[in-house]
Amino acid sequence: MSAAPFRVGMTGPSTLLGKEILGVLEERHFPFTHVSALAEDATEPESPVLNISREALPIVEESEPGETECDFVFLANPGDSREIARSEKWRFLIDAREGPETPSEAVLSAPLLDDTAERLVAAARDGVRLFASPHPAAIAVALLVLRLCASLEIEHISVTIFNPASALGPTAIDELQKQTLGLLNFGKVPRGLFGAQSAFNILPRLGGEAERVFAGIETRIRKDLDCMLEGRSPVPAVHLLQVPVFYSTEFSIYARAARPVNAVKVEQSLGTEGVRWTRASAAPSAPMDVQGSALVLVDPVIADPRNPGGFWLWARVDDLRLAAENAVAIGERLMPFIGQP
Repeated sequence: MSAAPFRVGMTGPSTLLGKEILGVLEERHFPFTHVSALAEDATEPESPVLNISREALPIVEESEPGETECDFVFLANPGDSREIARSEKWRFLIDAREGPETPSEAVLSAPLLDDTAERLVAAARDGVRLFASPHPAAIAVALLVLRLCASLEIEHISVTIFNPASALGPTAIDELQKQTLGLLNFGKVPRGLFGAQSAFNILPRLGGEAERVFAGIETRIRKDLDCMLEGRSPVPAVHLLQVPVFYSTEFSIYARAARPVNAVKVEQSLGTEGVRWTRASAAPSAPMDVQGSALVLVDPVIADPRNPGGFWLWARVDDLRLAAENAVAIGERLMPFIGQP
């Protein structure tokens, strides 16, 4: 890795995702002197439930978009970033957000899935400056699907993704908390964001302020999987559900192989790189079990008793950490291009 100190900017360094990116930059010894906090109109309030605070990294005073020259700019604020994207005072912009949309001109890259990152390198050589990290749920699903298809002849695969409140931001966390307390105390249940009772419930769709965002996230996950898996494996059917969980994304995956498989063969195909297994003798995992790790935590494989080629997987991942690590990995692979025309 280059020892040159790079100029780094970020939108939303105080957001949940921003804090994770700052932590990953520090842990991976990303060479920088400080982080410029680029001001935006949209801000994310402090989370009322989660506390994943870290010791603050050196951040200069906030700057208006276009005022600070940066080698890398990380987008972590869920607000509108078009003004920053139009600025010419940055070399590479990396969109790490897990919202419903990414800039249409951005090149999608997941170095955590492919060490060679050929698409990223080719794009940088062609002068591309805007890159996006895929939705973290898509990264986790693609990791498992690619591993399975590399050694098993998979005919069909479907994924149900359980979306946590944190994926919709602190406002959703706050409303879920208030709904939970309201129900336990036989009081009022606010529904402004979810448009329905989310606490103690599973929702196939949202009807409040987050209706468009929720539908957009499902569409984005499908598009990101299409891009990452094209020509490499079957693309799974995807269904997104909103669950009363504050933190961490969960998955229920059903796959069917052309030939009979057993749990041992499936576990061998997934391996341990990027994956951590829960022992059958251990208690089922909880959100705190994945906090601060980009590893996908997988429960023991369950065979389909009616189909010798079918099996079920249950997995969980810290979506914020996974998004942060992949975004920083993009930056690391772009370092050699800093200073090049």
